Amino acid sequence: MPEKPKEYTEVDIRAAMDRTRKRIEGEDYKEKPDSEGYKTWHKRLTAWFKNTAALCGAEKPSALPDSESRAKFIAACDAVEIKGDELTGTCPF
Repeated sequence: MPEKPKEYTEVDIRAAMDRTRKRIEGEDYKEKPDSEGYKTWHKRLTAWFKNTAALCGAEKPSALPDSESRAKFIAACDAVEIKGDELTGTCPF
C-alpha cells in the first residue's frame, strides 16, 4: 500500500524558518542578536518569509491554508541562499 504524502503543519513551517535562519544568520542567531549575520539578514529574511508566504497563498507563513502550500513554502526556505548581497533561490512552484 502506498504511503500517504506527509501532512505539513505549522510546526514544519516554524522548523523550516528556523533551519533557514540558522543557515543564513548563524547557528546561534537567537542568542546573539548583535551578531553580524543577525544584523545583516534577520529583517531581510522576515520580509522574504512573508513575501514567499504570499506567493504560496497567505499573508504570513503561519496562515498557509493547506499541506500543499506549506510544502511549497518549506521547499522555498530550503532553497534560498545568499548570492552577493541578496537572498535568492529557485522558485519551487
